[in-house]
Amino acid sequence: MTWLPISSAPKDGRLVNLKREVEGGRIVEEGTGLWGTLAEHAPLRLDDPKWGAEPKWVRPDRQFAFPVPTHWKPLISPNPSGGMTHADA
Repeated sequence: MTWLPISSAPKDGRLVNLKREVEGGRIVEEGTGLWGTLAEHAPLRLDDPKWGAEPKWVRPDRQFAFPVPTHWKPLISPNPSGGMTHADA
């Protein structure tokens, strides 16, 4: 599956692949994340509780924000029948 604009990403707490691409196509960051809030004990939330409580793209452990992703695509998970399937299919 190709990368899609971040504006079309699901914001329902589902884990997805994320990437931040800058002008010229250079990838600055790539990984997984979800739309949500930082965990209550996350370092940035302890420093600034209001900022940490606002929804944003965060890493799966919810300890750190994902740095302004520009693209997303669904995670691909193993299919019990042996093939591969998109997690959100």
